Amino acid sequence: MTMTDAEKCKQESHKYEVILMLGVNRELIGTKYLSQMVVQKVKIEELTNKELVQIIEAWESRSIPSVKTKNYTYLDRFPKMQKEENETERSFQQRYVKMIQRYIQTVF
Repeated sequence: MTMTDAEKCKQESHKYEVILMLGVNRELIGTKYLSQMVVQKVKIEELTNKELVQIIEAWESRSIPSVKTKNYTYLDRFPKMQKEENETERSFQQRYVKMIQRYIQTVF
């Protein structure tokens, strides 16, 4: 089953709307991967170390508008991620990106 042009446009529009709601800097390269996480599953195991870092940088760039208003409080409930003892850097980054993916897919 193929998507029509209208369906593709709607899907693209939805991705960018979600990214705006998250307050992520849209100019960062990792934002592309975050927007893909909204509508489809990104295979985290297939991402390179550089791509993982770019996603984390984009995620950490978010500045939530009007955090004081009750409408946006759920956007700032992302758990603080810390590297566990004896965990490799890649393993930590993959775990972090998986948490981001679950968060995005759950909230939106």
